[in-house]
Amino acid sequence: MKQTCPKCNEIISLDENLYKDGETIEIICPVCGNVVVFTIHHEDVSPKEPPKQINPNLTNCPECGNLVSKKAKTCPHCGVALSHGELPKQTEQLQQSLNKHAEKKNVGNANSQKTKRTEVQKTTQSHTGLWIGLGIVSIAIIVLIVVLGNNSENERATPMDATRAYYELLKKGDFKGAVQSTYDYNKTMTKEEKESLDAMLDLTASKIQSSMDEKGGLRDFTIDTSFTNDDESEVGVTIYYGNGEIENKTENLKKVNDKWYVK
Repeated sequence: MKQTCPKCNEIISLDENLYKDGETIEIICPVCGNVVVFTIHHEDVSPKEPPKQINPNLTNCPECGNLVSKKAKTCPHCGVALSHGELPKQTEQLQQSLNKHAEKKNVGNANSQKTKRTEVQKTTQSHTGLWIGLGIVSIAIIVLIVVLGNNSENERATPMDATRAYYELLKKGDFKGAVQSTYDYNKTMTKEEKESLDAMLDLTASKIQSSMDEKGGLRDFTIDTSFTNDDESEVGVTIYYGNGEIENKTENLKKVNDKWYVK
């Protein structure tokens, strides 16, 4: 089986016959040194139902039936090319508005000047109110972006903050968001690199969700300890699952551009 490195687009091959079905293999990219994750899936020649979708961002490959990202151009399991069509947005309300405007434009005569002036005044007032409304909305959006930006910076200010933000997303069930928080997702990437990364994030999020669902979900967690050495850190976490299970785990973090990321 083959898979593209999300960092440098190098195609990496792996003989899946050497591993068990469902086993996860991590391969170091020989070009850039990035870790590329393979999930072994042996092809089953017997008819089977497509696996149940557990992530709205995934779909079934029409060739092999495995889950793939809706944004992927090729299936990472069998290599078949994928095509995901999008339905055009409906513009019925816009067309109706244009039709009404055209009808009003054609109605009237020389004796209706007063009525027309009244309509122009109302339209002007309506447009003025519209611009005021748009101005208020724009200011609110700018304030929200600034606040969220500050919150995002604060969430990565220390290793414990970054770990807490990661587990809060898992607790809310935002598995894609949690996985995205482990990457410098805002760095400059090509369209192909972005699509490849999205596909890998979707699969990783799906795997984490399955593991959490088996334990009844993440009910709560506590941040216990933190040890930091330059740009590396270890944070101890106690995890409380919905089925009553308790797990003590150590998360490794790395500092990149003054921000901490869970590995």
